[in-house]
Amino acid sequence: MKKVLIGTPVYQGAHPNFISSVDAMILAGGKQGFAIKPRIVTGSLLCHLRNAIAADFYYNHPDADILFWIDSDEQWEPCDAMAVLEATAKLPIVAGCYRIKPRSIDDLPWEEIAEAAKHDMKPRELQFIGQRFTFGFLPEDISPSDGYVGPTKTSFGRKMVRVAYAGTGFLAITREALGAIIEDAPKVNGGDRSVRTPLPIIFNNLVSDDKFDGEDAYFCHLARKKGLEIWLDTECAIDHYGIVAVRGSLKDEWLGDFARREAKERAVR
Repeated sequence: MKKVLIGTPVYQGAHPNFISSVDAMILAGGKQGFAIKPRIVTGSLLCHLRNAIAADFYYNHPDADILFWIDSDEQWEPCDAMAVLEATAKLPIVAGCYRIKPRSIDDLPWEEIAEAAKHDMKPRELQFIGQRFTFGFLPEDISPSDGYVGPTKTSFGRKMVRVAYAGTGFLAITREALGAIIEDAPKVNGGDRSVRTPLPIIFNNLVSDDKFDGEDAYFCHLARKKGLEIWLDTECAIDHYGIVAVRGSLKDEWLGDFARREAKERAVR
């Protein structure tokens, strides 16, 4: 039985639906050959919490096989978690598909949505206007005409696609892959009392190409520097809770629609 540590950084408390999802995931995991244990760490510095959880997993839990990052403001079905975990048998970094939550309903571009609806845009296309996913494709893997043209894998009956980066709000990584990233990472002393070793900095915010990148993109950048690919389960349907709840999925035709949209947007830049 593989041992899985759920790593969750928490600032203002966990959503009740997160707790129920973890309970269901633990029960399902036992039936699928995964012994799952949550590791919740509280604080206000997200990058520090993620680095501390990664170090705790790697140094303090040497018998754990998979670190599964799951944020405390999400809800998911056990099958979504099992699909991601099963995929790590062949793909060392696998993420679930979810949306960036809007800070307010007013943040959505309602005029743009209404104008698009007047032109008979399909509902599955309307959903992408003003809402962003927590991942980005590699430029060579998308086409304005053909959508996603990169490599695909099938795991647990689901379609997995390669991405440049993915949000660590729902991302699993194997011990071997995490160790490869930690090996070359800069380290600081006295980073966290729970980690009796210098703290590796594998999550950090930075500015590149005149734009701000979050700690998730930095982590994926380090992974790709080590030759590790990031894969995305296109069929996850994860609820992301903010002032409103948004659900993300790229199942079936939605993958092509979204990839074409992103490729066209990049061509304009």
